[in-house]
Amino acid sequence: MDSTDTDTRGNVAESPSTFRSTLSQVLGATAFGFVIMGVGLIFGMPTIVIGELMKPNATTIHGVAFDDYSASWFGSIIFISQPIGSLTSGFLQDLFGRKRCMLVVTIPQMIGWLLLYSADSVPWLYTAVTVMGLSVGFMEAPVLSYIGEITEPRLRGVLSSIAGIFLNVGIMLECYIGALTDWRSLALISALGPVLIFILLSQVPESPAWLVYKGRVSDAERALCWLRGWVAPIHVSKELSSLVAHVDQRNVRIVKAKDQDYHQVPSHDIGNQKRAKRSETMQNIHYFLQPATQRPLKLILIYFFCSHCASLIGVRPFLVQIFDSLHFPIDSKWVVVMVGTLQVLGSIGCMLVMKLLGKRGLSFLSMSICVICAVAISVYVVLGVNPPWVPMILFCVLFFAAQLGIGSIPWMLISEVFPIQGRGIAGGVSAACGYSFIFIVTKFYINLEQWFSMWGALLVYAVVGLWGIIYLYFCLPETEGKTLQDIEPYFLTKRERERLEKSHSIKNLPVEI
Repeated sequence: MDSTDTDTRGNVAESPSTFRSTLSQVLGATAFGFVIMGVGLIFGMPTIVIGELMKPNATTIHGVAFDDYSASWFGSIIFISQPIGSLTSGFLQDLFGRKRCMLVVTIPQMIGWLLLYSADSVPWLYTAVTVMGLSVGFMEAPVLSYIGEITEPRLRGVLSSIAGIFLNVGIMLECYIGALTDWRSLALISALGPVLIFILLSQVPESPAWLVYKGRVSDAERALCWLRGWVAPIHVSKELSSLVAHVDQRNVRIVKAKDQDYHQVPSHDIGNQKRAKRSETMQNIHYFLQPATQRPLKLILIYFFCSHCASLIGVRPFLVQIFDSLHFPIDSKWVVVMVGTLQVLGSIGCMLVMKLLGKRGLSFLSMSICVICAVAISVYVVLGVNPPWVPMILFCVLFFAAQLGIGSIPWMLISEVFPIQGRGIAGGVSAACGYSFIFIVTKFYINLEQWFSMWGALLVYAVVGLWGIIYLYFCLPETEGKTLQDIEPYFLTKRERERLEKSHSIKNLPVEI
């Protein structure tokens, strides 16, 4: 960036410092990161509740208890209700904005925690986690879209990983609270999370990309000024012009209000009145169904399923019981706390080494370690050898390695690989399918354990992870350090790229993979 810029009146203004620009983007991403921390609180909760309600004296102490069947539903139902919220958010975030959707969803999240606190039967427990699942599903796509859209390429990889850090901080906090108090007190304390989230979100601007997409260019300019270090409009004029041009290139109509410096060039691809008069929702669906959106969607869905299996995310609600069965030398609740802490460290490690290894390198490293550890645990259980701290270390390494890469990267890709039009729907569908996959691997872990025993279940997950390594090697592009405009052409065919160049004179597109 040049040290000075000249405005329309000929005045010279100093360019914003890199520090201020970085700080403002960090604050914006952090505010939305607390939304993900609220998700982490919810994700960590089933492990604590199931651990207490599956004890022999649970009915006497808590007035309600779980058997294997009800525990498997409680641990997984939260994930099958999330897709409904994710699909809904996919439509609504494109209509009403990322920030507004997040503010509204804090209300049902608080209701879910209060329902859990007052639950006195298994159906009420199911109701509580269903409400939480809906709220979590609604949160994920807007958060990831927002972080991807507000950040510069130099910070996108690092700040996108903030989501994974905050998720695991939430899980860790829930584990700590659960180790120190009972599950009802845990629910009441966790209900304070939505209040904090609402306060923080009210302080940050809306996504500039969404504002431009809606034709609110002046509002987008003000948002960019905030996000680039609280600067004057002259400092964001080039970025705003580029953003407007990019949206126009993808055939999105922009209605300029108040400011005549930016205007829409009529699209050559939208040639008839009937198509022009379609509702915005139908247009988004149309863009979602285009190959340029479907190709990255396929990549993300396969990545999700393989990473969920390799990272043993479906085993997490049952960790207390698994650790007890392996007779660890430390109380199982504190081993869970240890695992939660290592997941946070893994997320921080992801942020620190992202630029060094890239998303491809981290994906291979993370998934490979997870597969090796899962196979090693299976071998240990089959052989039945001592000492018991060996599987404890392997579990800790596995959960650390999962958050080092595959626990966060597919969520980061959601904010990078989709074209801007229909991005909300594509993000919602991706999150919905991701949660559906978590439901599958969680709900059927008990079945796999009954059919093949614990070591067999872990081996099944490891095999799926191995297949994922092979697939990602051939199909995962490197997106780290790339602009959103540079990433899009990776998922176009040669003919589509040529058509795009001819229509919009786009030069120097990345090499197709």
